[in-house]
Amino acid sequence: FTNLCGTVHKGGNVIFTPDGNSLLSAVGNRVTHFDLVNHATRTLPFETRSDIDRMAVSPNGLLLLIVDRDGYAVLCNLPRRVALKRFNFKARVHDVKFSPNGRFLAVTHQKLVQVWRTPGQDKKFVSFSLYRRLVGHTTPVSCLDWSHDSRFIVAGGQDATARIFSLDPIPGFRPFILGAHRERIMYCAFAHESHDVYTISRDGTLLHWHSFDETVQIRDSAGDSSENDEEAKTVAVALPRWRTSAADRHYFMQHHAKVTCAVLHKPSSILTVGFTNGVFALYEVPEFSNIHSLSVSQKRITSVAVNATGEWLALASSKLGQLLVWEWQSESYILKQQGHFYDSNVVAFSPNGQLMASGGDDGKVKLWNTSTGFCVVTFKEHLAGVTGLVFVQSGLAVLSASLDGTVRAFDTTRYRNFRTMTSPHPSQFGSLATDASGELVCAGCLETFEIFVWSLQTGKLVDVISGHEGPVSALAFHPTEATLISTSWDKSIKLWSLYDNQNARETVELGSDAVALAMSPIGSEIAVSTLNGILSFFSVPELISKGTLEIRRDLRLGRSTADKVSSTQLRAGKTFSSLCFTPDGEFLLAGGQSKFVCLYHGRNKVLLKQFALSSNLSMDAMLKRLNSKYDSEAGNLMEIDDDESGSDLEERVNFNLPGVKKGDLSSRRTRPEIRCKAVSFAPSGRSFVAATTEGLVLFSIDDSEIFDPFDLDIDVTPENVRAALDRGDVLSGLVLSFRLNDAELIRAAVEATRVEDIPALAQNLSQFYLKPMLELLARQLEKSRHLDFYLHWTLALLNHHGRHVRDNAPRYRPAIRDVQKALSIQSQQLGDLMERNRFSLAFLSSD
Repeated sequence: FTNLCGTVHKGGNVIFTPDGNSLLSAVGNRVTHFDLVNHATRTLPFETRSDIDRMAVSPNGLLLLIVDRDGYAVLCNLPRRVALKRFNFKARVHDVKFSPNGRFLAVTHQKLVQVWRTPGQDKKFVSFSLYRRLVGHTTPVSCLDWSHDSRFIVAGGQDATARIFSLDPIPGFRPFILGAHRERIMYCAFAHESHDVYTISRDGTLLHWHSFDETVQIRDSAGDSSENDEEAKTVAVALPRWRTSAADRHYFMQHHAKVTCAVLHKPSSILTVGFTNGVFALYEVPEFSNIHSLSVSQKRITSVAVNATGEWLALASSKLGQLLVWEWQSESYILKQQGHFYDSNVVAFSPNGQLMASGGDDGKVKLWNTSTGFCVVTFKEHLAGVTGLVFVQSGLAVLSASLDGTVRAFDTTRYRNFRTMTSPHPSQFGSLATDASGELVCAGCLETFEIFVWSLQTGKLVDVISGHEGPVSALAFHPTEATLISTSWDKSIKLWSLYDNQNARETVELGSDAVALAMSPIGSEIAVSTLNGILSFFSVPELISKGTLEIRRDLRLGRSTADKVSSTQLRAGKTFSSLCFTPDGEFLLAGGQSKFVCLYHGRNKVLLKQFALSSNLSMDAMLKRLNSKYDSEAGNLMEIDDDESGSDLEERVNFNLPGVKKGDLSSRRTRPEIRCKAVSFAPSGRSFVAATTEGLVLFSIDDSEIFDPFDLDIDVTPENVRAALDRGDVLSGLVLSFRLNDAELIRAAVEATRVEDIPALAQNLSQFYLKPMLELLARQLEKSRHLDFYLHWTLALLNHHGRHVRDNAPRYRPAIRDVQKALSIQSQQLGDLMERNRFSLAFLSSD
């Protein structure tokens, strides 16, 4: 697992790291790390049991605590991205925060607050140790906060009261009740360097509680008087108290909108509040002066965070999957990302591997940068779900087919829809393909069972191919010939020669409806998945069967809560809905109605590996067997939403319908079912992506930590490599480092070469080490500062070994594409830098 794209926020809270340069967002049961300075995103490589509910970062930025909806927590080392401990709080956690001194951790636990010692502070075997329980609330606690000196904790509950507890017992001090609200407390916080408290209720009421010391007489516990002594010694102590007045009561007045979240930046005393109508507002407290208000979403804002300097605000809406970082002083966006509103249906890589396109049921086509993980542009021209995506060979355009009856071509450079192709009569397209030249575009129809052919340059309809008796499920062009292969629900495969005649040149009958089709990159073989769970292989162009596979057992289906039979009986009608060959054509990737993606060996027809897409128990059909304890007369208890999030009126009202006031009282929420709708391999062959219910899940080969030496003897050691480099024998040191297969030694040997010696070393380098050398150059061209040095190496290798690379293209194609991708990225970045410098120099030299 490498990264998760296509979704940026699904629930829980968002938090900034202590340095304020990075943002953490919960995406299902994973955490995505957004680096706002370097403009990169990366998903942490571990999962929780179910959807994440709360997160907290320690003040030093080393520890990250993640808690899911069921109370299971994961403690991880944030810089190293490693899970350290898994723990169960045994109840749902509504809020969790580290103390300012970093020694304690406060967690809401139903009607009480638990204080734990921060793991790692004491060198003990027990990583989680309970320090104290703070009781007093009559309903579940919803929020909490620490004082600046870590002595007091304020906790707000659903009983419309807030209570202040002391961390350590104070003689004469009892939990102080702050009770002046009418609805449940949504946020409470201490003021900066003070014990003053701010509480915010759901109805939009803000109260400022002033702290003061009150002198009281308490019995001296250190005295030696007996219990019956009425004249026991007493001492006067000053205990903290809190009070408010009518002047300290304020109202937000947001047109009957309710408060959903809030955060206080204590050093600047700026309060940020989010509301159910998608508006957020900034107030300066305690004066309660409105600084800024803005509507950023059509749905409720579910979480808000502020960085350490108070300049950036993070706003999240789980309903839309939207995440924004707003700089309120300059009123500009630092980050603006949004995933697909519904599932992602199709996905495709660009020929150079820099971009990744995805299409969803919301009718949007999004382009994602594979290096940074961010969405580059969103095309919203389609009016229905996108069913097909394909890049032209040059990578300058991406084509999409939709159920709205159009095929659209989008420019990946200017980001515009420059061509729209339609059929003579209204149709719904379910498949899409383009030839190697990018001139012909074909789309399969689901209603009239026809295949429409357009010219991309003119946008005109060239031909209409008829012959199928059912909806066309998949299309594929031959990589070198003008030959089109189509599959349909009429249980047939047809091979069409577009320039000869309209009749099918070859037709093969299948045993069941064809669902998916994939053609090998060299055009010698196709794979077809049928509805009866058979994966068939055929040679091209003869369409002679080369073997079949029974794949129903490989799906490893899970049982849904609504299923009346076991998962074994559900195999009928389940199959792979997406197929994709690797760039070298040796392996086949398949995904379908399961949480697993299967990798097959094309020649031997065997299953090599299964990749688990998710282990999120919040989704349906994850388990093979269901727990009978959740069965009841009213149905499965897992389907009952008991968090009261949908009981509010504004959650049920559909604002799209005029005159609706009460909403749909019978509205229900169902759990999404895990499935894989599309798979695609990167051109380099080192990574693939799966379009799933959770988003775009990326897997890649990570060989940075793999020690795989070959041809070793007693003289091949790291010491001998360094000795050869010290005496100037770079070629021997380079060969020894390749035999050790140590990445750092190889890089050191390459960088020890003088620029004038590079052509001679490249010429004398054995072809046996050519592929790992190209892979090293691809990595270093993308991240190294010595760009000119590695460009000399690349040019010298291609000059001396270019013919060998061309003659053995299948072997070197992944490495060459990685080099091409790195060169394209560097060319684009240098071009942008030169443009900025040119305009800056023109401005400075102007009069």
